[in-house]
Amino acid sequence: MTARLVFLTGSRAGTAYDLREEEETIGRKADRTITFGSEDVLVSAMHATLLYREAQYVLRDDGSRNGTFVNAERITERVLEDGDLIQFGAGGPGARFILRASVDAAPTLDPSDLAEASEVLRSTRPAQSSMSTASRAITSTREMVVMVVKRSKRNRRWLIAVAAATIGAISTVVVFQQRAKANLEDTLRDLSVSLAEERASRSELQQDLAVVQLQADSLRSVIENDQIDPRIDPETIRRYTRGVALIVFTYGYVKENGTELLRYAVDASGGVQVSPDARGQPVPGITFGGSGPPVRNQGTATGFLIDTAGFLLTNRHVAVPWGDDEQLQAMNANGLGVTGQFIDLRAYFPPGGDAHQLVVEAVSNSADVALLRILGDRVDAPALPLASEADAAKPGDELVLIGYPTGVQNLLFREDDREERGSMLRQASGDARRLAEQLAQRSLIQPLVINGSISDTTGREVIHSIQTTVGGSGGPLIDLDERVVAVHYASVRSPLPGDPFQTQRGVPIKFVWSMLPPHLQRLAEDTTSQR
Repeated sequence: MTARLVFLTGSRAGTAYDLREEEETIGRKADRTITFGSEDVLVSAMHATLLYREAQYVLRDDGSRNGTFVNAERITERVLEDGDLIQFGAGGPGARFILRASVDAAPTLDPSDLAEASEVLRSTRPAQSSMSTASRAITSTREMVVMVVKRSKRNRRWLIAVAAATIGAISTVVVFQQRAKANLEDTLRDLSVSLAEERASRSELQQDLAVVQLQADSLRSVIENDQIDPRIDPETIRRYTRGVALIVFTYGYVKENGTELLRYAVDASGGVQVSPDARGQPVPGITFGGSGPPVRNQGTATGFLIDTAGFLLTNRHVAVPWGDDEQLQAMNANGLGVTGQFIDLRAYFPPGGDAHQLVVEAVSNSADVALLRILGDRVDAPALPLASEADAAKPGDELVLIGYPTGVQNLLFREDDREERGSMLRQASGDARRLAEQLAQRSLIQPLVINGSISDTTGREVIHSIQTTVGGSGGPLIDLDERVVAVHYASVRSPLPGDPFQTQRGVPIKFVWSMLPPHLQRLAEDTTSQR
């Protein structure tokens, strides 16, 4: 007899875990046998345990803050049956328990399972009552007035007038503060609902490993059928790849001129606080500051060295990834005055090894390019030479793109062993940085080299035919003279509904030169002249 958990929602959605006939521990803590990512905020560090007793699997809640549910019923301990729907926390990630004589089918996302998993229990927090700030302020002022009037009847009218004015001023300030606080709470609550919906959507649409497999297979077929131009020295390109890094970033939200990150609200025991939305669905609370896990976004991109001092070129939308963040725009539309802030920004150079922390050095105001700098020791990798401003790319020129399209997901398929890939995914729990670290430890960091040509040029863009996708942003476009003539930044689809046509775009190298400070221009010129 074999048993399996197929995860339907949450950071593990689209994966499965084959259960053993021994104890399985579940939670966000790293030493659990079944671990969830930090974004699964409704899961406790030590949430539950699966036990094997008398040929049956028993699920036990380990005192979790948000509870463990089987078929929408909160449990302390229960024997599981085939098809049971398990939820770790009200509104938290869900999984289907499957018990079979043999379990051979690959895990897939079943829309009916996803629909059922969305039906969660309602939970509320006990209401708290206390004297309002305005009431306390008014009461204190009245006591002051009574005391002073008793001491001096002569100044009664004057003191009463002053006290009344004081009361009015205090009341006005307090009312304004309460309204501002209420508006902030309403906005944060709306944002929390939106984030919850986004997490569900991401679990359903983006966590299915089969989709990533299709992307990887598509890219692989393009590369296998596309040989690098023989006029470009393959040894040179191989050397250049060592200077092209995988960039992995995570960012959160802070108030402008502030330092406190927007975080999930937790109680004294560390459990995430939840309350029902307008439909009665439990939604985690969020607040600026505190000790809860931050509300965060993550992504990957490409960057490449332009000198041996540790400066990398990439895109502006990588250096400022929150520039088009709809959640941030919604908060600011409600007057919160919020901006993005990196929680982590690092680079991995081929074939792996240590990660290098990055900081943003400069951002172009006129094009989608930016300059990053490595902190600490210099990396042992070559710098890529830049074409001069006068050497403009022309239509028909052959190009090579070096980059990391689909990011860490594509690199995952450099590991041939399917079981090992599954193990890496489970350990990463949806965290791109964790997955990148595992790939680096296995020396699997290696960019793709893809051939193509320039279709057209404008004053601001190099339009080319090299097929790439998300993660390839920031990759160098190299011509037959083995110089970087542009920086890839986007795949642009046709604006016509149903039209599959799309073009690939790069930023001409002249925008890079105009962004570099004088000392870096000299360093880059030295690198080009030494080629």
